[in-house]
Amino acid sequence: MTSINSTTNHERSDIETDILVVGAGIAGSALACALRNSGLKITLIDKSDEPLDTARGDHLQPHTCEVLERWGVLDEFFKHGAEKRMGAIWYSSAGEEILRSSVADLDVPHPYFLFINHEDIASILMDAALEDECINVIRPIRNCWFEHTDDGLHQTRVALPDGGEVFVKSKVIIGADGRNSRVRKAFDLAATSNRYERSIAVLFATLTEPDPDGFLKVYMNDTATVSVIPRTGGHCKIGIPMAPAEANSWRKASAAELVEKVAQLAPSISVTGIRYADIYPPVHLQAAAWVSGTVGLIGDACHAMHPARSQGMNISIRCVDSLAQHLLGAGRPLHAAAAAKALAAYEQATKPPIDATLADNHRAGLQMDQTNAQSNQGLQKSLQAVQADPAVLRAYTLSAAGYDNTLS
Repeated sequence: MTSINSTTNHERSDIETDILVVGAGIAGSALACALRNSGLKITLIDKSDEPLDTARGDHLQPHTCEVLERWGVLDEFFKHGAEKRMGAIWYSSAGEEILRSSVADLDVPHPYFLFINHEDIASILMDAALEDECINVIRPIRNCWFEHTDDGLHQTRVALPDGGEVFVKSKVIIGADGRNSRVRKAFDLAATSNRYERSIAVLFATLTEPDPDGFLKVYMNDTATVSVIPRTGGHCKIGIPMAPAEANSWRKASAAELVEKVAQLAPSISVTGIRYADIYPPVHLQAAAWVSGTVGLIGDACHAMHPARSQGMNISIRCVDSLAQHLLGAGRPLHAAAAAKALAAYEQATKPPIDATLADNHRAGLQMDQTNAQSNQGLQKSLQAVQADPAVLRAYTLSAAGYDNTLS
């Protein structure tokens, strides 16, 4: 079935589906892709039909590449211009190399990170999903409301921009609607959150000398860590944590002033054409429960995290893969009781290791908030110790590749 954009003449439409996915970003599109050709009827709804924000994360770990290959879409990423990078290098602000971590020599199926512009990731997954006639997407929508039916199923009333309505009856609802999740709030799935002191400014630029191995490069100084993240076609993204009081000066800076500001933080960065993208306030969010009966959460709806470890999108895809495997084992036709059992098993298998990852990531985010001369020296010593011990370096690299707490 093709994408549905609206009804006409303010009419009502009724849809019966096995799974309603609220949110058609990366997490929602990934779930639809993972479940395509399964015989399950899946409907996605989303408030937007615009491409995703270009300044968000855009690299996929080696473990994630395994998942995409199993879903049959890894080649599609390369067809759309995805490139490979080998790892990360940490530098002092003066350009002295502190740590080099490369996945090239790891004994894993895909010894590389795959990077592709963030705005393309969800569309590739969604295009693959929509090849299955049992999957459809309704977007943009204006709003939605969740109800129960007399037969114990879910009924979701979807308001469209033209005044029409779609009523979706489903056995399962999956919230993939971000950290302000409407699904999480509607079904009383409580969450705690923390907004960090420092926001992340994102700039775009072109690499003066493109790196054929595509290393992510991190420059450290006493006030911030500056990350230069490769994008396709020899371009890059620069991420800089900063206090709220600094934000306006970066937003209003001219191109020449941006060059000077970046050079002050990391003189050895070699880029041209710097331009401002946006400033984002990172948030740590942790849902106490991911599942309530036949309602489940994925992505930022249940585990939003600071970008300090570059894990958010990859963790989401790993969790989606776990959920898909449990749903695929629930039998056909899908019954509500089997679906509830599958969702409970997903939470039991997946949430504990992700909670541990969230705690570790939160510590890294707080450390980034507190960057100063003393913490910078401590971090440099820790990284130097990793570099000096081959076994520790290998463990560090495996973790960066996504193999520290892989999910079954």
